[in-house]
This record gives sequence, C-alpha cells and structure tokens, in this order.
Amino acid sequence: MPTDAPNNGFGLVEKTRAGVIRSKADEVAQSVGLTDREMARILNVSERTYHRITPDRRLDSNASERLLLLENLIQHGLDV
Repeated sequence: MPTDAPNNGFGLVEKTRAGVIRSKADEVAQSVGLTDREMARILNVSERTYHRITPDRRLDSNASERLLLLENLIQHGLDV
C-alpha cells in the first residue's frame, strides 16, 4: 500500500489540521478490507455521517488524525 503518511509527529499534526479527504479513507479501508460501518467507527463518526461526506470533502481534524494513525499502523504492520 503506497502511503504519503507523515514520517514524523509534526507532519502528522500538519496533515491533521489541514484535514484528509474522504477518498483517502476509502483507499485505506479498501486496502485492508474494512466496511463503511467499521471505518466510520474507527473515525468516530456515525455511519450516516460517514456516507454523507463526499469523496472530495475533507474530514475534520479528529477523523483525519485517526485515519493517519490507522494508515501508519497498517504500514508498520506491512513492514514487519
């Protein structure tokens, strides 16, 4: 899974503040076989809210942080 996840804490903070686009969440979910329901729960939003966010819109900072951390965790798991 190619990643543009930040390698340091400052990069994570910057990307979190800017927000990650929803389509990135779809890419991460598809790469590990997560359903929309599971992804919504991981991002701490309701499934209905998750579906309302269009692929080109940005997630809020909390959901963005969770997504970036999940992406880093997945990448670490693949590297080990």
